[in-house]
Amino acid sequence: MNNRRTKILIIVVLAICIVQLSVGFAAFSTALNINSSLKVTPDSSYFKVNFSSSATSLATNQIVPTKSDSKIVATNAVLDNTNDPTISNIYAVFTEPGQFVEYSFYSFNSGKYLAYLNEVNFRNIDGETVTKKCTPLIGARDDLVQAVCGDIELSVQIGPTLFKSTNNNINGHTLARESSENVKVKIIYKNNDHWADGDFEVSFGKITLDYGSVD
Repeated sequence: MNNRRTKILIIVVLAICIVQLSVGFAAFSTALNINSSLKVTPDSSYFKVNFSSSATSLATNQIVPTKSDSKIVATNAVLDNTNDPTISNIYAVFTEPGQFVEYSFYSFNSGKYLAYLNEVNFRNIDGETVTKKCTPLIGARDDLVQAVCGDIELSVQIGPTLFKSTNNNINGHTLARESSENVKVKIIYKNNDHWADGDFEVSFGKITLDYGSVD
């Protein structure tokens, strides 16, 4: 009888120990959570596409135009990358149909990003809805000048692609880092049956090449 009671007591004690162990493990269970975040702000100064007089490095020498004949008077163009890259002083004096001048230079990617040419934009002149304006000088008839005006043409060639007097959205046109592409601005006085009876001036709107870091 005493042996039986002893066995029962031992079983009860073991059961209590198991319960205590189980409760003890549950009390010390925990979870460690890691919450993290990161903000990346690219440096905009690393995106640099400028005009250059050199195909292999960034240079701003004056651009000497190619002329169709020696009778044309034309100025050297000036590159300025101080703020928005600009080529200015593109100017020529024509005397007869068939003449042209061409300025050849480069877009040079000296930044750290692949650049995309997204748009070639022929902007209006002083808010007017024209991209070319012909103004007769003293002694010239306006109707004759406007007839000839249609024969004066400006084009921009970037690599193998030619753009003329309209806005052009472009996809897939890339310019790799530390590389260049040739840009040609050409003004031509086309052969036609129109003649002016005096001097006149032709002005074109600003032309913008829009390079971006995304296509």
